[in-house]
Order: sequence, then structure tokens, then C-alpha cells
Amino acid sequence: MTLISSRFGSWSNALREAKLQTTTVRNNEERIIQALIEASEKLERLTSQHYAVWAQEKGYPTVATIARKYGSWSYALFVLDIAPPKRKWDEEDVIDALQLAKTELPHFSILHYRKWAEGRNVPSTSTINALFGSWTAALKCMEEQKIKP
Repeated sequence: MTLISSRFGSWSNALREAKLQTTTVRNNEERIIQALIEASEKLERLTSQHYAVWAQEKGYPTVATIARKYGSWSYALFVLDIAPPKRKWDEEDVIDALQLAKTELPHFSILHYRKWAEGRNVPSTSTINALFGSWTAALKCMEEQKIKP
């Protein structure tokens, strides 16, 4: 390896000089770009979770592959300029979503909310926990808000 480094500077340069630089790296990047563009057009919300399911069905690069190539899922979307604008949820948004879910769901729990929230433009349970500290605390705030005039 030392001989290769001294002669070519790096292993990649040696492969390139020998015309052995595979097009796999370039093809992988093209596949990632193609997959993300297609996903951004087909999926209502381009999250890593939605993409993972969609990509698996299509045989496209995984979220892990994309993250390895670009450093993170978010950065890949940013670099390719296809990241959807991030919504900053506030406590009022969460309370509104919880109240709506409670009226629509026959059984209201964190698990039922997660399922109900799929494909909807509502705060995730992670966001709810981040804003209120816990699911239970969010429910308590929702109940207290109902009591206020």
C-alpha cells in the first residue's frame, strides 16, 4: 500500500489511473439522487421513515446508504435542494392535533395517535414529547385547556 500511495497519492487515484475506478460509486450516487427526486414527487411527506418503506418496496438505496454518502439524511435533502420546509410546531399546534385525534379515534393512546398521524400534517409523538416533556403532560395540558374559558 505504501508503494501505491507514493506512486499515485491514494488508492482511489491508483484505481483511476488503472481505469479500474468502478462506476459503482457514480452509479450509487446517481441512484440516490434519482430515488430522492422520485420520492419527493411521490411521497406526501419525505421523511426518512416514509422513504425507508417506499425505497424498500422499489429496491432503492436505503436511508443508511444515503446518510453514509452525504453524512446525514437531512444533509442529503439539503444538498439536493429537495428538503421540504420544516414545520416548527408549537404547543398550540400540538393541543389542536391532540383534540382532533381524540375526536376521531375510538381509542385514544400514544400508539393510536402515531397510527392516526401517519400521512397527516400533524406533530409527531417525538415533537409532542420534546415540547411537553411527555405524552401524559401533553394530555394534561390539553385537558386543562378545555376547562379554560
